Amino acid sequence: MKINLFGVSHVAQKSEMQEQLEDYIEDKELDAIFIERLDEEPGIKEKLKASLMNPSLMLFKYLYKHIGDLLVFLKNLTRRREINWTRDDGRIAKELSNELNIPLYNVDKSIEKSILDEGWIWTALSWTVFLALSAQIFQFGYLIFVGEFYSILGLGAEIFGLIASLFFAVSILIAFPFIIAEVDSRNIYMLNNLQEISEENDYENVLMITGRKHVEGFETLIQMTPDSCSSENYTRKSLRQRIQSRVGGIASR
Repeated sequence: MKINLFGVSHVAQKSEMQEQLEDYIEDKELDAIFIERLDEEPGIKEKLKASLMNPSLMLFKYLYKHIGDLLVFLKNLTRRREINWTRDDGRIAKELSNELNIPLYNVDKSIEKSILDEGWIWTALSWTVFLALSAQIFQFGYLIFVGEFYSILGLGAEIFGLIASLFFAVSILIAFPFIIAEVDSRNIYMLNNLQEISEENDYENVLMITGRKHVEGFETLIQMTPDSCSSENYTRKSLRQRIQSRVGGIASR
């Protein structure tokens, strides 16, 4: 079986991502598309257990969703109309699946499932950070109660500052280290799902759409099972790489 890896940035220009994806799969007779999306939504019990085990990371999850949507909105608001920024590479994959008339499978695991797979060290660290942030929120609420803020503008600025500081603290202390630590585990989970589905349906040539940071790990895992599958990859350049290549091109003129 051949796995075609397509590495993307999860926040990108929609038209550019579509064009690069279409160019990459040209002349590839694909049997199916797989994407780094949740294979199943977590249930209420799973969410509650994860919140008890790692409250800081669950807080980050909800802050990230809304802040990410806001950033995409602001990018679209400040750019030319013909440039449409998107976080929804899943929609692009769905459109491609419909166009080629081949199935699309979500193969990633939820952050709740990742939390439940981890040990007590993350729980202890998460609760330490969460309690410290809770004390800050309580102090902020007390200042509002005693009338510390004398204007709506001042109150708004303080609320914005509080949300920004919460997001920054949780990102640095919990979320980023956890996400980095979980990359290999998620790669194994996604590749196992991909292989099981492909074996059940006799797929020989498939496309895997995933974040750039996962591509190298996928290739390493695939090389460990050379008898069962091979890979080819396309990794979309990061913004820094594109700037460096443009600067290098100008300097060489």
